[in-house]
Amino acid sequence: MKKTKEKYEILPDRQIKALIQLLTDEDTQVAEAIQAQILALGEQARPYLEEALFHPNKTIRNSAQILLLRMRSEKVFRQFQGFSESDVDLEEGAFLIAQSADPDLDITPYQRQLDEMAAELGKRLSEKTTPESIVHHLSHYLFAELGFQGNSTDYINPDNSYINRVLDRKLGIPISLSAIYLFIARRLDLPIAGVGMPGHFITAYRTRKKTILIDPFNAGQVLTRKACMQFITRSGQAWHDGYLAPTPDRQILARMIRNLISSYSRLGETEKAKKMEQYIACLIG
Repeated sequence: MKKTKEKYEILPDRQIKALIQLLTDEDTQVAEAIQAQILALGEQARPYLEEALFHPNKTIRNSAQILLLRMRSEKVFRQFQGFSESDVDLEEGAFLIAQSADPDLDITPYQRQLDEMAAELGKRLSEKTTPESIVHHLSHYLFAELGFQGNSTDYINPDNSYINRVLDRKLGIPISLSAIYLFIARRLDLPIAGVGMPGHFITAYRTRKKTILIDPFNAGQVLTRKACMQFITRSGQAWHDGYLAPTPDRQILARMIRNLISSYSRLGETEKAKKMEQYIACLIG
């Protein structure tokens, strides 16, 4: 992964402390200019802002907290920029998207959770040889035993799109539940890919002889090609065989971000929608 090089102006200790004291300025434009100057210092300003979290002045404490959060958010964005410049990995990208909402998110417990889920399922699949049997046990484990399900009652909730929240709540939308399905399948080297049909994301177990279409949003229901065609045509679109082709990781991540943009826009959270537009611009240019 490429790392973005950054150059920051180096200021003496006393000047940085003086800037932080100026955060109390009641003039909004002046305060914003001071904040921008502190942010431009990058990591050099971090220890001073952390110290300011305990300042007796409430305005300085609050401003320091906000600036530290912005610094962490910008760091995640720079990581995503570097990530987007080369071949992307779905799981890594999904967790970076999650960190865009929570820059302090520790992804290690979630990766460990996925590892444990895959290990448990791997034991059960050790003697299962047919695609039908493998798909049945994978879906039964995730949806019947662990309780993952589609959130049809609160579909536009952004939590449905952040992979950590999907793992926490066991609720998601088609693409995020499909992502969980894929994370487990990839750990077990199963030939399962994402399928980005218009309006509904699914997965597919593919071999040279057989394709099984799986709907994680509906508890791993096995779909026929005809059912997929009917879903598309009922929505007023013409069917195209390419709708069942495997979807590359970059396109999956872009679709996840578009879902977040749509959710935030519908909820009136325009700043968060604009922030995610910056992420998708990195990913697809």
